[in-house]
Amino acid sequence: MIKEVISSVKGEFHGGRYFTDKKWPCFRSATHLKKKTDVAIRNGKILDLGDFSQEQTHFVIDAKGCYVVPGLIDHHSHIYPLMKTGIPSESLCFAAGVTTVVDAGSTGYATYEGYRTFIQSETLLQIRPYLNICATGLATLPHLENLDPDSFDEGRIAEIFAKFPGSLKG
Repeated sequence: MIKEVISSVKGEFHGGRYFTDKKWPCFRSATHLKKKTDVAIRNGKILDLGDFSQEQTHFVIDAKGCYVVPGLIDHHSHIYPLMKTGIPSESLCFAAGVTTVVDAGSTGYATYEGYRTFIQSETLLQIRPYLNICATGLATLPHLENLDPDSFDEGRIAEIFAKFPGSLKG
C-alpha cells in the first residue's frame, strides 16, 4: 500500500540544493552544487528542475537548507533478518538517504530461499544480495562461516543462481 501511494503522487521539493553531475563521479566537490531550485517528481521519477512554486501539487516538501539527491546505495551491508545481527534495514537506511543496499553474503545456498520473500516484498528498501560461498552464509554467527574450500558445493551454488536468474548479484 505505501509503495503504491509513494509511486502515484506528484510532488515537489522547494528550494533544496541538487547535484548536477549526471554521471555522479562520487560527489567530486562542492562545485557540483550549482543552484537552489525546485524538483518536480511524478511516479517516483524526477520530471524537471525549475521554479514550480505556482504549480498545483499533491504535496510539497520544504527542502531549504537540504541537499536533494537520488537514493544512495550502501554497497556492503548485512540486513536483518538475513543475518541475526544485521542492521534493521529501513529504519537505518532511509534515515541516511540509502534506498538500495547490497547484502554482502548474509545467506548461503542453503538459507537463501527462506529469505526471498523478505528480499522481494516485505520492505520498501531495494536489496541486492550476494550469495555467501558457505552453505549457511552468516547464520552461524558468532561462529564464523566455514571457509574451507573442501566444504563448498559448487553444484548447489550454481543451482541457486540458475533457479533465481538475475536475483543474486554475485
